[in-house]
Amino acid sequence: MSQDLLDITLSDDQIAAADAAFEQLVRALPGLTALTPDERRGMELANAGSTELRALVSNGPGGTPALERLRRDLQAYDRLHSVFERVHALHAMLDDTLAALGGRMERSALDARAAAAVEARSADEPC
Repeated sequence: MSQDLLDITLSDDQIAAADAAFEQLVRALPGLTALTPDERRGMELANAGSTELRALVSNGPGGTPALERLRRDLQAYDRLHSVFERVHALHAMLDDTLAALGGRMERSALDARAAAAVEARSADEPC
């Protein structure tokens, strides 16, 4: 399989713009958290897409603090999930691009070594 899947050049301005966009995204979502592995294991993960959960939010008795908190959490979950999907797709593209660049660099290194070996043999041959 060809290792020459892409040819990409990134300017300092492009990287600076990407860094600024990332920082803007982080600032736009100030309530995000980072759990420790132990905290994450301790979370009871509800299926936010479950019919039962969504029916409770839609049809449950209004005005209870727990139900209002559930409604807010479900709305935040839905909104963040759409951002998560886009960030995840970007992550996959970055991962694929880095893999393609790594393959291209490997091929280039092999080609450079082969060319150097040919040049060294040519230099050693008498004229």
